[in-house]
Amino acid sequence: MQRMTAGREIRTTRLVLRPLDRAHLDQMLPLISAREIAATTLRIPHPYTRQDAEQYFEVMEAEIEKGKMLRLSIFVASSDEYCGSVGLHIEREHERAEMGYWIGVPYWGRGYAS
Repeated sequence: MQRMTAGREIRTTRLVLRPLDRAHLDQMLPLISAREIAATTLRIPHPYTRQDAEQYFEVMEAEIEKGKMLRLSIFVASSDEYCGSVGLHIEREHERAEMGYWIGVPYWGRGYAS
């Protein structure tokens, strides 16, 4: 499996996916901390704090390094606004991966995840 490096991205006509980076934290926090996000995801608590995000980044970076996770930030292509995140939890021993995502509430209803 090829790993995405910091300079790589996936681009569509409407969205850009980039490796999740701590530099995205200030854009991510207002969106991920919404009650609606916690209500529609299994692993995101409410309230979601900066400390939660820092702890998540510690775990995520280690899992990515082991090849057990891929995590991407989602940006609106036309404005470069951060709008959510998508990722894979990879289980090589079982030859499967679980995908999860969230889209910030202001971006709901635009077909970004349908």
